[in-house]
Amino acid sequence: MKQILIGILMAGVALPLAAQAPGLPVVNAGVASGIKVGTLVGRGNDGAGAGTTLAVNGSIGSRRASVGGYVARMSGSNWSEEAIYAPGVVGGYRLAGGPLVPVAVNLQAGAGRHSVPIGIGGERVSVWQVPVGVGISWTIPQPALAIKPWVAPRVQYSRQSRPATVLAAGAGSVTTTDVAFGLSGGVAFGLLNGVGIDLAVDRVFDDRLTSKPTTVGVGVSLNLK
Repeated sequence: MKQILIGILMAGVALPLAAQAPGLPVVNAGVASGIKVGTLVGRGNDGAGAGTTLAVNGSIGSRRASVGGYVARMSGSNWSEEAIYAPGVVGGYRLAGGPLVPVAVNLQAGAGRHSVPIGIGGERVSVWQVPVGVGISWTIPQPALAIKPWVAPRVQYSRQSRPATVLAAGAGSVTTTDVAFGLSGGVAFGLLNGVGIDLAVDRVFDDRLTSKPTTVGVGVSLNLK
């Protein structure tokens, strides 16, 4: 697998990378007020690394805006024999909608970084992922919980830095950038006690890749307002 990664890099083709954190969908179900903590587990197809990712996350927000961060760990992927760690930050702002309006429009942007070993003297490829998109959600109130379907198109910016030793002796490192279209969607369930359950699916539409990176995830959270 490491020889394949080296061949991909020397050919100038980007590694197959998905969403913001590898193996996880981009969740854009709306702005959460108060303090929110949770976990998210995701799994991707071959284009998304085919590994299992576990993340812990937290955020703090007001009625209109929120900011948060996460740390994710991907294991069992086809990119690396070792675990891949990926920290990141996320910010959201509610453009439209409110407590009495069932439909909300949310702007969300994030940045995440991880690196992939390539098997040459401990060298690694450094990857930044920056998704920026709009989420549209609508709330279906029920006696004991709120059901919130959502969909979120986005622009997916990626930046990869490849060490010189991968390309040629004496050559400088090479940085490449790419912009693709991403789309995620799902359903968020909110209980009266602040417990939430998130189901999400994500796909990145990148013409360079034969296997479009696709991930699914499930998360559990607690919102302390």
